[in-house]
Amino acid sequence: MTERDYETYKFIIDYIKENGHSPSYREIADGVGVRAVSTIAERVHKLESMGKIKTKMDIPRTISVVGYKYMKVRE
Repeated sequence: MTERDYETYKFIIDYIKENGHSPSYREIADGVGVRAVSTIAERVHKLESMGKIKTKMDIPRTISVVGYKYMKVRE
């Protein structure tokens, strides 16, 4: 996994922890400082092929991180 892939992976994990749902590709791009959403799509596809995340094609906000279960704590 490259440093950029790891940065994307960590952003996804942190976003889900904070918000209780997965980020959009645009939110990932903004969060990691990338202009092209297509670049994020490539990274997400790579992370999925590595078995780090799962997605459901053509359905927004369906990224899940393999091995993690999240519960948003309400105050």
